[in-house]
Amino acid sequence: MKEKHYLIAYDMANNRRRNKIVKVLSNYAYRVQYSVFEFSTTDLIFEKIKNKIQRIIDSEEDSILIYELCETDWN
Repeated sequence: MKEKHYLIAYDMANNRRRNKIVKVLSNYAYRVQYSVFEFSTTDLIFEKIKNKIQRIIDSEEDSILIYELCETDWN
């Protein structure tokens, strides 16, 4: 299965939730800035990560942006 490339940026209102998000993302992704991670993965693993993130965030206070990058942008 071909891997896709992603960039995830977050802005969390709560330190506890922020730390949980960092822990999840650190298991799969490379931190490129304080609140930005990048990674390549399969659709199955991506859905797993997305589900974990959705269980942590408060959608009224937090912001998570996920961008899928094409091969050209990734390189």
